[in-house]
Amino acid sequence: MIIYNCWYVAAWSDEVAETPFARRICDTPLVLFRRPDGSIAALRDECSHRGAPLSLGRVANDGTIECGYHGLRFNECGTCTLAPGQRRVSPKAHIQSYPVAEFDGLIWVWPGERDKADIASIPRFPYVNQPERYKTRRVLLPMCSNSTLLIDNLMDLSHVAYLHKSTVGSGDPMAHVSAKFDVEERANGLKFTKWIFDTEPPAAFANLRDYAGKIDRWSEQDLFSPGSLFTWIGMMEAGAGAYESEQLRAEKGLTQRLFHGMTPETEDSCHYFFVWASDFPNDDMADSIWASFEILLEEDRMMVDAQAERNREFGEDHLVPIASDDIRMRVKRIMTRLKSAEDPSNAQPVAQV
Repeated sequence: MIIYNCWYVAAWSDEVAETPFARRICDTPLVLFRRPDGSIAALRDECSHRGAPLSLGRVANDGTIECGYHGLRFNECGTCTLAPGQRRVSPKAHIQSYPVAEFDGLIWVWPGERDKADIASIPRFPYVNQPERYKTRRVLLPMCSNSTLLIDNLMDLSHVAYLHKSTVGSGDPMAHVSAKFDVEERANGLKFTKWIFDTEPPAAFANLRDYAGKIDRWSEQDLFSPGSLFTWIGMMEAGAGAYESEQLRAEKGLTQRLFHGMTPETEDSCHYFFVWASDFPNDDMADSIWASFEILLEEDRMMVDAQAERNREFGEDHLVPIASDDIRMRVKRIMTRLKSAEDPSNAQPVAQV
């Protein structure tokens, strides 16, 4: 299921430089190019003359993209401004353009209805703009699963105790399954905070700070849209007021901020943009945690891709939800509702837990 009326991450900012850049988004080949003034344009990656990929061309000095086959040029709106050997260019030579924006080291594209693209609604991750305070790392993972399945994984924290037991999921598995959840549902997303009280620090973070005893830990998952998820994870000494005060959590907790960009490539694959940020005092601490996240991300990728392979073979209708699927099923209903708003014939009932 692909939801088109959404801002999706199309690329890192530094991926799009002097040469055109190709990436398939929502089952459509796109070409991104940076004009001489630094602005970004996004077009369908197909010349309207003979169908050659525009990504095999070049960016001209006038800010248009020039087809590498016969030299036709297109501006940021997809208008053909030059057809060599002709004084007049047919308006039929126009190609599809897409709203595009650039913030926080990310290039965003809107593949849906143009009149619904509001740049002000693009979520921000400002931590990458504060290198004097935040250490950051990033990775782009190609997933052989659709973005919906990836969202399922990220919004299902009950798996942490089993799949990630060597890093963030150490300790009693039942503490993760029976954790306290505070949930806030919205029209286009859902936010929840998972709390585990009076527990041992997870293995990945145990050596980063000296704790006199047990801790309270939280994981806030904010699914802002079908393409964007923000995570705030942290821990404090047990009973020190973490649950009662967000300000205390921010000031006293050992915290990390994560951004997940889940961009459909096709119906069966997606691009997973992951950004990590923390105000750890030195690079050694940051490198230690990032090494754990590299393990965690690979564990998720392997499991979700393997799950997708089975789903393609056997389907999902026979699968049985359990009690810990509550949030995941809520998200699934939100996604179904958003898709139905684009195409009412696509609506499918979602099982209740």
